[in-house]
Amino acid sequence: MAVFCTLPGHSVFSWGLKYESAAFISAAKLLEPVFAGILGALLFREIPKTQVIVGGCVVILGVYVYSRFSESAAGTASG
Repeated sequence: MAVFCTLPGHSVFSWGLKYESAAFISAAKLLEPVFAGILGALLFREIPKTQVIVGGCVVILGVYVYSRFSESAAGTASG
């Protein structure tokens, strides 16, 4: 699990800091459990409850709104 999940996941976020602000990377990291739930549904047929689906949609919408309308997300880490 550590080799295939944790290390590449953290490496991608660290790599993303070259191109985006730390605030944006932090907001994007909120999507990790959403995509884990989607993979669980696709791979293991574990269908989440309605509240979990609604919560995932709220997280996706929140990250979208942040990335679309935030001034800090508009600039990159290098300026």
